[in-house]
Amino acid sequence: TAIVLDAVRSNPDAQVGFLADYRRLNVGLTRAKRKLVLVADSATLSSDPLWDVLFTFAASAGSAGIEGEAASRSVYSLPCADLLE
Repeated sequence: TAIVLDAVRSNPDAQVGFLADYRRLNVGLTRAKRKLVLVADSATLSSDPLWDVLFTFAASAGSAGIEGEAASRSVYSLPCADLLE
């Protein structure tokens, strides 16, 4: 199963709103069996400690970080086996 997790909360105050509920992230991460694609504004979500760890992991794991229209937007694609280790 491949999952596309759309977490495109974006604002200049770096307020993550409902995405601060880690249960939402848990569902997205644990449902993917083969591939997880995360679409997010890392500048906004990195203000939250758990999201920041996820972005740091994705960058260090050599994910396919693809710059979007804005410099702070990225698409991360990770094999799910990397997330479970």
